[in-house]
Amino acid sequence: MEVTEYMDVNELFKQDYDNLPADEKAVWTYDSYQQTRLAIDKYFVSYGLDVALIIEMMERAKEENIKYQTIIDIIDAKL
Repeated sequence: MEVTEYMDVNELFKQDYDNLPADEKAVWTYDSYQQTRLAIDKYFVSYGLDVALIIEMMERAKEENIKYQTIIDIIDAKL
């Protein structure tokens, strides 16, 4: 599926979810992934000290929970 300017946000999230690496996709349900994406879109609108600190904490935590890698990648792509 090609990303277009008319693509519904949910379609874009679904496409991104379907394209996650297998190890990351295995720990997410689509609903959980979608809610995370919506929260990121709402709260991470610029890259400041607060975002840098949150990402740093997730970098350390991703060794225990790979979901954090997904979140870091989404935030990086958004900002």
